Amino acid sequence: WHPWLRLFCFTAGISDVPTVTGYRGSSVEIRCPYDSGYETNMKYLCRGACSNLPLGNKDIPVKSGSTAKDQRFSLKDDTAARVFTVTITDLRPEDAGQYWCGIKRSLPPTDFVRFRSGD
Repeated sequence: WHPWLRLFCFTAGISDVPTVTGYRGSSVEIRCPYDSGYETNMKYLCRGACSNLPLGNKDIPVKSGSTAKDQRFSLKDDTAARVFTVTITDLRPEDAGQYWCGIKRSLPPTDFVRFRSGD
């Protein structure tokens, strides 16, 4: 058992990986920047295997425009800064795993930023 969870942020094509660490019971914020033109697209956080699955088959704890499955997850989209932020409160050991920030779009289907948490 570890009292902390560490989130590793991966962005496609970028080798410099920022780390977000959160302690059990605390909160973390995951910032997901995106390019101009996607301000009105749906944004979401996906947990686990996400990159090759259709949107309906993914574990999505929170997405823009909808109530989160788990109220500990929230998503705020700052369209002026072109970044959406996912906040996870009351961190628990079961929150460890791999996460992706996604933007729904038509072609290609999704842009991803990957987050992996672990011990």
